[in-house]
Amino acid sequence: MIRIATVRGVCLAAMTFLWIGASAQAAPILLQNGAATTSLTGLDVGQASDGTTTGAGGWSSGGPGTAVWETATDVGMGAFNVTLNQAFGFGHMIGRFRISVTTDDRSMFADGLANGGDVTANWIVLSPTSVTVPAGMTFSVLGDDTIITGNPANTGDYVVGYNLGITGVTGIRIELVQHPALPLGGPGYAANGNFVLTELSMDAVVAPEPGTAMLVALGLVALGVGRRRRR
Repeated sequence: MIRIATVRGVCLAAMTFLWIGASAQAAPILLQNGAATTSLTGLDVGQASDGTTTGAGGWSSGGPGTAVWETATDVGMGAFNVTLNQAFGFGHMIGRFRISVTTDDRSMFADGLANGGDVTANWIVLSPTSVTVPAGMTFSVLGDDTIITGNPANTGDYVVGYNLGITGVTGIRIELVQHPALPLGGPGYAANGNFVLTELSMDAVVAPEPGTAMLVALGLVALGVGRRRRR
């Protein structure tokens, strides 16, 4: 009996592990040719898509501003997450922002300029499906689909989920927007209303292969059947 129970436990643990492994995974979407309306010296838009999530680098516009990036490949329909990594500290968390995407040709926007960059395109404002902020912080989604945060942490990530109903997405835009509840109107929480976006990343949420999920499900069913028969 002890031996059977032990084997059963090992099988259940293995099946559970396989099920977790078969769950949805995040697939990074490469961003390139960042452009911004304005960038502070030493904090230009290119630093916010260089893969670095620590240190003093990142993008800051010194106030309200817009930054855009091309996606290296077209993004299709489905769920994806946008992560705003903010590691600069000193109160420079983002207070209010909004995310949009475009299907315009890549030659029409995102020219790589940190100041006076081409951010003009046919942008589609996205409505968030989920928002995660650092512990202790709050957030609200306003009627214009901007997200405003409260009780700011010193550093941390915002992770915002979206669900695309279109195909052929070629670019992403973030707008940093003012609000009277923020210091000097914002859009950041620094004493002068500033922010620093250390890194912006975009990840598609990929569902498991149907065959893999089915095999795991069948294994769990078979395990349950075997347990009932032994009883």
